Amino acid sequence: MISSVNNNTNMSYNKAPMQNKSKTFEDILKHYKLSSMTAKEYIQSLNANDLNIIKDEMRLYEDIIPSALTNEGAINLLVNRQNHYAFKDTDGDHLVDVGNQQFGYFPSSAVPTPVLEAWNNATKDLTLDEKLMTSKSFWAISVLIPENTFSFGLNEMINPRDPKFVDHFVTDIPSAMRNLYCWANGNSYKTNDPNFHKVAKDFLKELENNYGEYKHKSIEELPIEKKPGYHFLNYLKRENFISVKSYLDMLEAYE
Repeated sequence: MISSVNNNTNMSYNKAPMQNKSKTFEDILKHYKLSSMTAKEYIQSLNANDLNIIKDEMRLYEDIIPSALTNEGAINLLVNRQNHYAFKDTDGDHLVDVGNQQFGYFPSSAVPTPVLEAWNNATKDLTLDEKLMTSKSFWAISVLIPENTFSFGLNEMINPRDPKFVDHFVTDIPSAMRNLYCWANGNSYKTNDPNFHKVAKDFLKELENNYGEYKHKSIEELPIEKKPGYHFLNYLKRENFISVKSYLDMLEAYE
């Protein structure tokens, strides 16, 4: 992956003679789109000033080291950051490489279009910085769902790179809506993000427009004769006698 910066730079400059005129991030993007280079080749062709322009645009705290970039890290330096879902998880590890850094970003680039549209509508009134903060908050809680927790006692979780990692917003919208209901009501997640709970509520409403109304039942709403069974299901889950997926399926059938 590490290659000679000088050799690559000299070769790439020949392909992109316009790059020295780049003064803004928009100029850099325009020149990239007009070039025939890959994202990685183009980044390697830029001078230090251009790299700093990109660094500032992407809100990165580490310098961009072209010779150490992954393909994904290079691609995500050349997107419109204002459309945060433009970032691509090309290697499918549930993390986004941007330059030489990695981030958790929500929603994943793999979510269905209706989910993306619902998120966009739910966050349309946020500033760019607020949206970034809320995106990070949602990523943090969405990876900490029970399905990704393999040791309740140690409060550990499955690595996002693990093939068994679960993203409900990609694979199981009903479960995602159930989680949103809990998050909107502050039942399972405390955060310093002032917009989190409102966005969760609005996000759920937007998803209902595409996937139908979500009807939540808590233990307090169950008939008294069903409450012992509810507690028994929780016991089976807590003691790992059944998987979390089995628990959710049984709970839905039981309710």
